[in-house]
Amino acid sequence: MYEKAGKDVILPSKAYMNWGVFLATSGNIKDALEKFETSGNMLTKSPETFINWGIALAKSGEFLKAVEKFRNAIKLDPQSSRAFSLLSATLVEIGEVQEAEVNHKMAVSLDPNNADLHISWGISQAKMANKKKAEETFEKASSINPQNSQALFLWGVVAAEQGKYDIAIDKFQRAVAIAPNNFEAYYYIAISYFKKKDYENTINNAKKA
Repeated sequence: MYEKAGKDVILPSKAYMNWGVFLATSGNIKDALEKFETSGNMLTKSPETFINWGIALAKSGEFLKAVEKFRNAIKLDPQSSRAFSLLSATLVEIGEVQEAEVNHKMAVSLDPNNADLHISWGISQAKMANKKKAEETFEKASSINPQNSQALFLWGVVAAEQGKYDIAIDKFQRAVAIAPNNFEAYYYIAISYFKKKDYENTINNAKKA
């Protein structure tokens, strides 16, 4: 419906935000940013507008601008754990690690049982090559939600990168038990078995990848 909306139609702030989300999901980041800006400049402002605006900017590599939008979202909703988590991840991208950790801790304090907050921080740790810390963080996410296949998969990846192939295989196998269409996990299982010189299991899992 959004792509058919004419320029003369007056839309509320939320509609522009949803239009922007639709465009961003479709890969049209440039036009999505325009819709988020329109929504953000309207009288009625939503933290979700600035969150989605920030996400689109971060995807475009405009991390400083994204930080600004996530801060705007927090001003509108100081209880938004998602905004704090996204701000944390973006601060890591610009090297502001200490401030990033402060915002991650704030996110977790607001929503301690949200595994996604820990997954996001684990990804940031992995990007900084803090693989042991990343592994511990994915383990924490998995303990909060044992059915979160992403936490298990990423836990397996950082374990494999540290040469912990038995642990990695276990996590990958648990991940595919939850999400059987995660073919990338089968690829990593095959690689892990190859590193262990278990060539039969390497071939069997490579066929599933």
